[in-house]
Amino acid sequence: METVDILPKLLECLTLRKEIIVIPALRTIGNIVTIGNDAYKNVIISAGGLSRLGDVLRYYLCVDEKDIVKEAFWAIFKMVDNTDRIQSVINADLLPLLIEGSQFVSMFLIFYSRVYTRKYTSHKLVLNILIKNISLYIL
Repeated sequence: METVDILPKLLECLTLRKEIIVIPALRTIGNIVTIGNDAYKNVIISAGGLSRLGDVLRYYLCVDEKDIVKEAFWAIFKMVDNTDRIQSVINADLLPLLIEGSQFVSMFLIFYSRVYTRKYTSHKLVLNILIKNISLYIL
């Protein structure tokens, strides 16, 4: 797989706290999980991608950087297209961050669910499962 050699560097870029580096790294990860197949998504998850995305959310939620939070949400949601990957999000302890960040991205999520659930019916299932898991976490 072509991304394996550059993936550690790409994920390291997410830790640098410099928007000029973090944003392109987030978009690259988002593009990989959007265009790539399941193997690409699994490689990113196995390499600690969800943990690094969690670190991005933790930091940028505190400094109120909405654009970076939206990019991180996009990458996470594009990665979780089946129940195993949803479980990976739960295992990476991202649900509290997703709940906290939802204030910044609620309109984004509405757009995402409307556009992509029309195109991909499996995304509707994924969103329903994620919402169910979030509500269980809150209760």
